[in-house]
Amino acid sequence: MRFYRRFTCLQGVLSLSLSLTRGNYTHEGVITTLLGVCSAFYLGFNLVLRGGVAEIPIVVVSLIALVLLRPAEGAGHKGFKDRISWAFVLLGFALFNCFMIWFHDGEIELYEPYAKLLAGSLAAFALAYHRVNVIYIRAGLYVAAGYLIYLYLFEYRGHGRYSAGMNPNKWSPMLLSYAVASLVLVFFDKSRLFKAMAFLAWFVFAGMIFIATSRTTILVLVLVTLCIPLFMILCRRLLLSLPLLAILILSGFLLFNYSGSPIESRSKQFFREFSASQSDKYTSSSGFRFLMWKGGLISVKDSIFTGLGYDLAKTIEGYEPQSKGEVKAINIIKKRFGSFHNTWIDVFVSQGLLGLSVLLSFFAFSLILVKKNRTLLMLGPLVAIGLNGLTESTMYMSILVGHLALAGAIYMNWNAGDLSEESRA
Repeated sequence: MRFYRRFTCLQGVLSLSLSLTRGNYTHEGVITTLLGVCSAFYLGFNLVLRGGVAEIPIVVVSLIALVLLRPAEGAGHKGFKDRISWAFVLLGFALFNCFMIWFHDGEIELYEPYAKLLAGSLAAFALAYHRVNVIYIRAGLYVAAGYLIYLYLFEYRGHGRYSAGMNPNKWSPMLLSYAVASLVLVFFDKSRLFKAMAFLAWFVFAGMIFIATSRTTILVLVLVTLCIPLFMILCRRLLLSLPLLAILILSGFLLFNYSGSPIESRSKQFFREFSASQSDKYTSSSGFRFLMWKGGLISVKDSIFTGLGYDLAKTIEGYEPQSKGEVKAINIIKKRFGSFHNTWIDVFVSQGLLGLSVLLSFFAFSLILVKKNRTLLMLGPLVAIGLNGLTESTMYMSILVGHLALAGAIYMNWNAGDLSEESRA
């Protein structure tokens, strides 16, 4: 751990020195470099540092950058209006959620994820002007992958589920975001060396996802790993895409075979739980989810526009259990669970059609900008929150919401640097 901290600090000093020796003595050049170094630090250590430590440097430097900002700086960059628009949308999304929590008299801790969205919007505004060179993004991904290799070699015991310092249900979506970002660089980097390093990073992140054995995350990983090469094929880059697709599929088989035992057991567990729920036995991970989703969707009809608020025990009262098994499971759910373990149902039940429309609009606007500016790295956080949110309450997990804001700000404002022309923002 100390080695990687020193490495990142040394990298920052060298980058700043290089910027200054090239004659970039302006405050804009220094701030741009510092934002890049902080972006690399965040991406490199956010998977393993607790308490938001990795988030602090980039937020602080972003605040300084905004205080020292000269409005003319960076405004002429290609895509500036789109990047600044996304920052405003992120800010509005955070404020809307804070308002809805206040409107429904939600608990104080519910504000934490959206406080991170507000902090992330500061970074989004700062980076819209200064941008982040892809060099720093590469560095962050490589450092993160390197540290995961260290954890695998010296901490993983070779059996069971594994995550570093957090619940696997939180860690897996984070790894998915990193895997998607690395996969994008595999296809868009023009340097063979950087392609190889990005592929190695993807292999490490994907491997750790298989070890964490989050069923939804594995399925989403497979889907995205196939979809991005297909997108490249549609862009008529057959000679590049087909060999890489074959390598990715082969690597996937190797990962599956290596970690097949926990994956197989988790898959069998799901089918057992699904079969049990058909026999009126809901007291299992999947059974509770099925019943919560059903109860929430039925209950929300009582306040379809603004929702029922954030107290799951109260919001699910509108559902009348249909059997003894459901009665038993509902009583356990009211005592044990605080969310529906589905982001989309969480938002729909707590905020109604209004909140669901805002969430869909945020994702739609982000995806439109991704397509327009080809900032495909942004798919990582969006996929981690959106698709993984089909079985987890990702918008209630502050580390994931913070990642959506900060990694989203970095990826939305990346400067392609020496990448191929097709990937330039």
